[in-house]
Amino acid sequence: MLAVVLSPWLHGQIVYPTGDDAFGASACCSGVHPNLPQIVGPTVLGSNQLGRYGILEDCQLKVSHDVTVTVNLFPHPGGTSATEGLPACDEFVARIDVKYAANGMTFSVLGNNPASPNDRERFVLAKYVRTWTGLGPDGQTQFRFWHYMLEGDANSFDNSPTALIPGSDIPSCWSANPVHPVSFGNVVFRGYLILMSPLEDGGAYTTVNGQDYTLVLSHYDGCLDHLDAPNLNERAIASGLPTKHVGRSYHIVTPYFFQWTTNPPLGAALEFTNTSMDSLRSTVSHTTLGNAPGPLCLGEMPLVATSTTDSVKCNCITPGAGGSGALDHNQVFLSAANYGLCGGASHHWNSYYLVPELPTGFTQTYLGHWLSSARPDLRFVRTTLAVGTIQYADHCAAVNNYVTNEEHIIWGNALLWPALNASNVPTIQIAGASFVTDYMLHFGNHVDKQDVRVAGVPAYVNVIWNLIR
Repeated sequence: MLAVVLSPWLHGQIVYPTGDDAFGASACCSGVHPNLPQIVGPTVLGSNQLGRYGILEDCQLKVSHDVTVTVNLFPHPGGTSATEGLPACDEFVARIDVKYAANGMTFSVLGNNPASPNDRERFVLAKYVRTWTGLGPDGQTQFRFWHYMLEGDANSFDNSPTALIPGSDIPSCWSANPVHPVSFGNVVFRGYLILMSPLEDGGAYTTVNGQDYTLVLSHYDGCLDHLDAPNLNERAIASGLPTKHVGRSYHIVTPYFFQWTTNPPLGAALEFTNTSMDSLRSTVSHTTLGNAPGPLCLGEMPLVATSTTDSVKCNCITPGAGGSGALDHNQVFLSAANYGLCGGASHHWNSYYLVPELPTGFTQTYLGHWLSSARPDLRFVRTTLAVGTIQYADHCAAVNNYVTNEEHIIWGNALLWPALNASNVPTIQIAGASFVTDYMLHFGNHVDKQDVRVAGVPAYVNVIWNLIR
């Protein structure tokens, strides 16, 4: 009985580290053991946080519903010597419950409780990208923020006749009996979760109605999420099918006081010019039988990247639809031909034309911004979602004897702090250096299973791009 009373695993907790994340402290392509939050047992993060479920159609807001969101965190289930499932050092998993704000009934559930090591495709995977400091939700105390990319399937939707959100507002590709292989469902949501903790010893932070995290999740427009490139996209749907929902995307945003799609930034506001602290890194998150040198987290590889905005328009429009908003920023991304001191090799990445839906190989879609009445850490902050086709030969994976596909479909998000919130822009520490930034863009092939083999053993090799202005 004493063990039951004292065990911290019963209720769970997040153990926050101090200091830098350590990814930039090691030589690039070498193994690293970062300082990241630890999820100790099942942990509820901000129960019933008020947010919004919105639908964009032809780059304009079609509808917005009030919902409440509860994020349930779990340690990564890992694996055994005989099964896939070994996590990289920068992962945990989640289940996200979305309810009708009006009556508390369940609208949707994303991810399951991780019941076994083979359930990798049955929960929402959280993969770390960056940490920074700034004023927290109370507007006074310095906080550290921990940013994770998310990807996972919706396991259910309420499409009953009495549902508060009509069935027409549920993704048309959803099915309770998905046809895609490897347990994938039809409706994948991608986005990010920001955890936070006071920096000061004993710093007091009392949540208000569970408003203690930031969550943005999107089921991308069907012309992108269901991109008809079966060799690269497991969820490809052929053109002309109604389940492809061309022109329509679905989004969950918390906390509340979020304004959809008005006042999109100028193209130049989302561009980069040779920022010295940009980086990318590889991780190997799944191996079997111990025959491959994973799981691995590799030290960050420095890069210098530039981008220009080619056009701002609406890329995906419902067939036969009329006018549309201009929310898609088509961008050209390039890196230098040899941007890091990694083995003396020539290595680079670039966005490139692969499919007509991505004319420059990279697009950021503006979602909206938080209003002045939002939490102080989020006031006026803008957010975008990103998708692209990237050509990149993974140098760090190759150094560790992995050979990967050079063509990647990547997904991610950006955060932009405008002048109205200049007093609260993030301060980032990387390998002892400290600097502020008003714009962060993170993207990756972060849970895409490539045809990667070492000694005949399949593995997940994930690349994370970190761009900071």
